[in-house]
Amino acid sequence: MKRQITKHAGDLLEALAAIVHDAAAHWQAYWTFDAVPAHKEFGRVFKSHSWWYVLTREAYFLGAVISLGKFFEKNHHTVNIWIFIDQLDAGEWSPELAEISHDLDELKGTIKDIAIIRSNFYAHRNRELTQKEIFSKTSLRYDDIPATIRRMERILNRVISELGGSEVNVKSVSEHTEQEIRNLLSKLKDQK
Repeated sequence: MKRQITKHAGDLLEALAAIVHDAAAHWQAYWTFDAVPAHKEFGRVFKSHSWWYVLTREAYFLGAVISLGKFFEKNHHTVNIWIFIDQLDAGEWSPELAEISHDLDELKGTIKDIAIIRSNFYAHRNRELTQKEIFSKTSLRYDDIPATIRRMERILNRVISELGGSEVNVKSVSEHTEQEIRNLLSKLKDQK
């Protein structure tokens, strides 16, 4: 027998899944623009559209950081993982809540670092610091971001699988995003 959650919890779960998809899509787009193979293949496009390249790359980075921040933000006025957890019946969802709690405990440092980056780079926009300088204020590495997105996926899928729903799949979102970005860059490359 599939377990159930309230409509409100279901709405929160759906919104959190959208946040995870947004984080995955933004991060993959950022990484596609930043990756060495893209520079080898599309370097001429990046140079001829440098203003667009810089702004777009930064926007995708910000989109990923904002999505990560939304997911973990402890604010009772927003959709976030903490509000969702409060909606689950502790008795019925005890094993999943224990696993989710363990994941969140392991992510404490990463969550703090994401808040620092979000605050400095977006919320309070410290224009005197570069993205690299902001990252240096944390122990976060670039590969921690996709690892955190995969952990967010796993957290939600623990509940979704018990409900019998369609699980969050960041790999397919990432692959689709990368293909769309490459298609756009190819069109720009082919222009005279």
